[in-house]
Amino acid sequence: HQSLSELEAIVKQHRVCAFVVNWPVNEGRKGEKCGKVLQVLDSVIDQSNTVVTKRRPFTLWRNHEDASTDSSSPDEWGR
Repeated sequence: HQSLSELEAIVKQHRVCAFVVNWPVNEGRKGEKCGKVLQVLDSVIDQSNTVVTKRRPFTLWRNHEDASTDSSSPDEWGR
């Protein structure tokens, strides 16, 4: 858990007030990379009550280059 300790120290040292987390949508679809982002966020939240809090939230940021390929109609799987 060294990287989590490092993250906690950075948060404290730089007085981080929120996180912007990349949301890696591919051609308008959420895939494996989005799942990994959620796994990491879950892990950080489960292992530390000082990194992501109600007073220090996170938001998922989607690159607007991906937005141009977004389709408003669901695919065959309903996504």
